[in-house]
Amino acid sequence: MVLPHLSNETLTTWWIGINDTGDTTGNTTELAYSNGLKNHLFINVPPGYRAPASIGNSKAPLLKAHTDLYNMVLAEHVAAFAANHTGAAVLSFNANTWFNTILDNAAEYGFTDITGFWTSNGKSTPIIGGSN
Repeated sequence: MVLPHLSNETLTTWWIGINDTGDTTGNTTELAYSNGLKNHLFINVPPGYRAPASIGNSKAPLLKAHTDLYNMVLAEHVAAFAANHTGAAVLSFNANTWFNTILDNAAEYGFTDITGFWTSNGKSTPIIGGSN
């Protein structure tokens, strides 16, 4: 079931985690389109392999390889979806590049620690701007 919507005022946003890929790049997008959703924004997977919990983790290179592969397949899907649905507005946002740019230039964005965790709230929360 699709919620009631005004197709000219609705943006369907697709941002999923690499472990949640399922069928989002296939039947689900087709179902959304066939139900009148004509404006789509696809956001790729950010570099989770650079998260504090992955730093120094032997599985980080494998996660990077999986992320890169998934993002490549997603880009191919987005291009094909756009080509096959000329009546749709199809946009993409490269979250991977955006996050990498922030992480590579953390100080320029006011971040003083991009590798630590803040735990005073009893939860592991990445440190934002050096204080929380």
